[in-house]
Amino acid sequence: MNPEYYFQKGLRLIVASAVIFALIVLFSAMVSRGFPLWLALVLLVPAGLGVTGFYFFSVGSSADLSERFFRRFGCSQPRGEEKTTTEGVGSEQRCERSPDAIVPESAVVSADPVPDDRILENALATVYEYTDKDLGDAVDGTNRQILRRRLLYLACMAPVPNDVPQVRLRHDRVSYGDLCHYGWNVWNAFKGATNRFYDQTELAEWLKASFESLAKYNTKTLRAKLRATDGGYRIRLIDNLKEYIQK
Repeated sequence: MNPEYYFQKGLRLIVASAVIFALIVLFSAMVSRGFPLWLALVLLVPAGLGVTGFYFFSVGSSADLSERFFRRFGCSQPRGEEKTTTEGVGSEQRCERSPDAIVPESAVVSADPVPDDRILENALATVYEYTDKDLGDAVDGTNRQILRRRLLYLACMAPVPNDVPQVRLRHDRVSYGDLCHYGWNVWNAFKGATNRFYDQTELAEWLKASFESLAKYNTKTLRAKLRATDGGYRIRLIDNLKEYIQK
């Protein structure tokens, strides 16, 4: 994981704690000096709630406020066809081998995980088709299989083995902004098929680790480009991949 991400998160926690402590001291001082209790509460409680909200929702952009709320407070419920999954990033595999599971084309290595959830399996198949459509002319057969393996591990929230190489594109027609849009579309498809999934910072780290051409960019730059609309991108942002690939 990105040390800078956790540094910023810890810094916000320290700042939020210090401000809340200062508000408590101020509240005590106001009451001890005869300030009306109700007025002190009216003035200071909103400030305390604002600081709390700052801590919980400020790590990252406003694009994923609702995502962070559900991830932190567990307000979302698993759909009937889904299974509750482990939220830990890269610590436990969300996919395991099942005798009834359909092995995707990319699972050519016996150690690779296989989705045991039909919804996630269908989302993975859709992502494969989408990848062939938008990146098909940019990857050869070997790199296509490498990318499919990396997508499989991403879908299963499993750490990619060190012996899986990065994806090398055939040419430079696919810009780093296009790859960020591609990553967002893939992330959005997997996120809609599961009860828990990686956040956008973790997606940016996956992109950086997966594509050779993105290795020179830092995670913060890639994350900022995930939904960027500041230029002419060949790969556009898509809400529904299944509808897109059927056109």
